[in-house]
Amino acid sequence: METSKWDKAYLNDSKSLESWLYGSQSLQGATRSWLITWLKDHLGKTFLDAGCGGGVTAYHLGQNKMLTKFAYTGVDSSEAMLELAKRKVKGPAKWVQMDLNELALQRKFDIVLLRAILAHVNDPKPVLEKVCEHVAENGYLIVLFWNNPAQGETIFGTSSIHTPDNAHSENALKQIIDDADMRIYESFKIDEPAARDQNYRTIWLIRHK
Repeated sequence: METSKWDKAYLNDSKSLESWLYGSQSLQGATRSWLITWLKDHLGKTFLDAGCGGGVTAYHLGQNKMLTKFAYTGVDSSEAMLELAKRKVKGPAKWVQMDLNELALQRKFDIVLLRAILAHVNDPKPVLEKVCEHVAENGYLIVLFWNNPAQGETIFGTSSIHTPDNAHSENALKQIIDDADMRIYESFKIDEPAARDQNYRTIWLIRHK
């Protein structure tokens, strides 16, 4: 597997990246609280963290004594990020190195989380299609945005570590979801700063039609 930009970023300045991922700003906030509150009503489920990065969501579940309440699997393409996750997360978790564009775990999950991932890809279709394939018939796909969906054409950008930093077209995302025979079951605007100086972050709960 090709070395990812996240591997390179970690090797270039592991201390800063780890501090950012596990700093108070990352571990706190309204979207973190929303997710924990929602998950409390869905204990005992299988949970796929698609694009888990350095394991912050699993770590946060552990801090709230909830990691043992799920059959948790974290998937990421970055070997360095998964090694960080293994060091930080204390508790039952399965880690898989795999590109989300080629996600093939040969099973489905009750809960699939896609947290702040779509902003980092130029073409969201392969990722969305693959994660939708891994949602159980009565399961949920949670898409938690960093760059809120754009009203109109996609707004393309690049981050400081030269990864994509995009706000994808809302209509285009909805079409991909519809083509996967799924629908947005609920949509939330959470009071927390997002990219492009927006004062809210969007969360979509997606289910099979």
